[in-house]
Amino acid sequence: MKTEVRHLSARTRVAGGLLAVVLGTGAAVARADPAQSIRDVSLSRPFFNPSLGQTIGISFTLPRAGDLDVLILDRDGYLVRRLASRKAAEKGKISFDWDGKNAGGDVVPDEAYSLKVDLDSVEGSVSYFPANVVAERLPPRAAPYDRLTGIISYTLPGPARVHIQAGSAEIDKRTGRAVGPVL
Repeated sequence: MKTEVRHLSARTRVAGGLLAVVLGTGAAVARADPAQSIRDVSLSRPFFNPSLGQTIGISFTLPRAGDLDVLILDRDGYLVRRLASRKAAEKGKISFDWDGKNAGGDVVPDEAYSLKVDLDSVEGSVSYFPANVVAERLPPRAAPYDRLTGIISYTLPGPARVHIQAGSAEIDKRTGRAVGPVL
């Protein structure tokens, strides 16, 4: 398994067996002051393969000291792994490693994962969770389907998470529901 990590604004795409961790460029913060936000979020490498024992470094800068939670969530927002729980942290640069495994020690399936960082302090709470932002719909520019090769191709105006369904489902006139195989 090759695990790909991309730095995007909300959610990211998974293509051809690649695992992606969603970071983003913005942060949902309790205060409007950018100096009080969790910032400089970055990854140590563009991809990694947890089945080979590789890890990926996640780092960010905290605006102040406090209790820190660092979570890896699946695409539906369910907890996959807790990297820190109410950990006392100082102001400044913080780093964690993720080995691509869930809380039970199993390598996670190929999918898009989100990073959520919460900091609680006497001054208030601040969070970094770009996956909580409603993603902008990007209209694809589709090329004609190539029946010979079976390739569907398209171009997007920017990075995006893609959902494709294909099959021969038809609308049942009686129920109004799609019936038939859909991949």
